[in-house]
Amino acid sequence: MKEKYAKSNPKTSMGFVEKIKKVILSPSEFFDAIKAEEGISQAFIYYAVLSLIFDILFGLSYIFIPVALTPSMPFKGLGVMWIIISYIAGLIFVFINAGITHIFTKILGGKGDYSATFKSLVYASTPTLLLGWIPLIGVIFSIYTLYLTIKGISSLHSITMLRAFIAVLVIPSIIAIILGILFGAFVSSLATISLPGPTGSFLQILRPFV
Repeated sequence: MKEKYAKSNPKTSMGFVEKIKKVILSPSEFFDAIKAEEGISQAFIYYAVLSLIFDILFGLSYIFIPVALTPSMPFKGLGVMWIIISYIAGLIFVFINAGITHIFTKILGGKGDYSATFKSLVYASTPTLLLGWIPLIGVIFSIYTLYLTIKGISSLHSITMLRAFIAVLVIPSIIAIILGILFGAFVSSLATISLPGPTGSFLQILRPFV
């Protein structure tokens, strides 16, 4: 009986380091194995640990890069506080991001539940959380994270890679563009009106960016 149980559940005991290796080197095998992981608690702990590492490393590089090389970094003066704020915001945003992605995935025929979407996004973020903080080349790991996210959604929701790609990237991009256009039009229209006080000055400052 014990042997039978072990054979039917050989993939439920992956350790932390093993998960990192599997999701990066063998994503198909990893996401197939992770289907047996119940709930989101393990995934959240995994994300919380890697996110803390990322925020510390990114925050330190963010703080110590010469100001002359990063004149557009508005929160540089916050120092360690920036690391704390970024970490807490990331822990909150991952739930929101998973919720939004889950809606798009279900629209496109996704068969998994919220936990499937959450696990896809969390484990797919591994390359970015480990190495995405490195200046200049960090974007390479972000691109691989995007691929892993699509792969995870496809696997855990039993949909094609194309449908997963549309849910993860195409639909959010279209919505972001539409919202950007609407916001730009709104700010531009207000900026043409002579408003007294700080509100008018603030809108005039925003206008070049939209």
